[in-house]
Amino acid sequence: MKWNSDLYDNKHSFVSKFGKAMINFVNVSENQKILDVGCGTGILTYVDKGR
Repeated sequence: MKWNSDLYDNKHSFVSKFGKAMINFVNVSENQKILDVGCGTGILTYVDKGR
């Protein structure tokens, strides 16, 4: 089976919605790295470095 992130987000977006409130409890410093393994598409820990 090939991973399909669009399908996952369309069918299981509720998972990220539940986790979004928890991201506020993560105390992140500027050089800190977060390993997001097995947590869907990684949308909660994604940082757009182009901004």
